[in-house]
Amino acid sequence: MPKIYDSKIIELFGREPDFDGFKWVLKATGKNSYLRCLNTIQIKKETVCATDGHRLHVFFPEINYPEGLYTPLINQKYKLILQKKDDNEDFPDWESVFPQHVNFQKLELLNGNISQNYTVLVRILPENITINYDYFADLGNDYFTTYIYEDNKMAFVSNNKLAMIMPMRA
Repeated sequence: MPKIYDSKIIELFGREPDFDGFKWVLKATGKNSYLRCLNTIQIKKETVCATDGHRLHVFFPEINYPEGLYTPLINQKYKLILQKKDDNEDFPDWESVFPQHVNFQKLELLNGNISQNYTVLVRILPENITINYDYFADLGNDYFTTYIYEDNKMAFVSNNKLAMIMPMRA
């Protein structure tokens, strides 16, 4: 079980059920953003979320954790320690950014072949639009249903994860 200290420190290890979900969400945090809220993850209600402004990862954990914004103190292969931030920074409202399922094209991608799935996806997009390959590869080998919307936003949905990658001009 994850350890929670004074509702301010969360410690997880690789064998625990939510560890992989937290590690996946951390891939979408900003690395050197001047907006400090983009360098954090948000735990709210039953979601864990991070965004760097170009992509969004949301994970639905099995355990409820104390709400707030957290920064990673230790992010190792089999160990993760998160510390709750004391200040009340605003975190982007990801629910308003995530598109409603209206006017979209649905695509089922093959499980486990990232390069082939990326090629299929890019060929469907308009000629001058693409997505960042590294962001797509960060989705991993999970099975995702893909939704492509009129404005070329792409949403990826699996059992306990949501992701969104913003398109870019080729």
